[in-house]
Amino acid sequence: MSESSIAPYLKTTPKPFGVNVEWKWPGDCAVLELQCLHEDGRLVKERIYWPTTGYLISGLKTGERVQVRLRPIAEDGSARDWRVGDWVEGVSSVDAGDIIQALDEEIQSYCSIEDLKWGWFVDKAGQAYIHKALIGDGVLSTGYNVKLNVNVTDKDKQHEAGMALDVDDGKSRVKFLAEKFAVAANTQNALETALQQSIKKVVDETIQQAMQPGGAIWTSLRRGI
Repeated sequence: MSESSIAPYLKTTPKPFGVNVEWKWPGDCAVLELQCLHEDGRLVKERIYWPTTGYLISGLKTGERVQVRLRPIAEDGSARDWRVGDWVEGVSSVDAGDIIQALDEEIQSYCSIEDLKWGWFVDKAGQAYIHKALIGDGVLSTGYNVKLNVNVTDKDKQHEAGMALDVDDGKSRVKFLAEKFAVAANTQNALETALQQSIKKVVDETIQQAMQPGGAIWTSLRRGI
């Protein structure tokens, strides 16, 4: 049997918004022809050259199915006829965890995001972004502005101060309004701990709401993003 008549070993694996195709090269063959048949009838053809052993079919909807097949191409460019049994089915992933992780990685690749949570993420410069949230008496608007007002009594004397943080097109600005400004080490640690706890509570509540029917994550998965 000639090398060009041997059907290559072919395997498909679900991926978020795609299907990964893997194969083993038959004998001394150096060129393969790959065909992918989509649900809408589109037939995509690719030439694969040694030593490539994988191909990602991307741009699919959640749970979308495709049919793929491979055949060797001889040195003179000839190839055997296709057979019915050459087709192997592949389907894109429907796993919510895989999809969310893929979205996380995609956003990081374009926006330099260090960590992503639904409704909350931090870029590599340490800037935090929240779509909409309440933190104590501070309100974060959809324009990514935070305003915090502090009213403190120290030694029977009342002090008031304000702080505003703005993020606009990659630029950040911080304003402090107070008679005097000083932070002791132990006070700073206490403030940081309180803020972290408040932020964690907001993030947890945001994720829980998004996962409920009608929430952002629930709606996206129902639409098959």
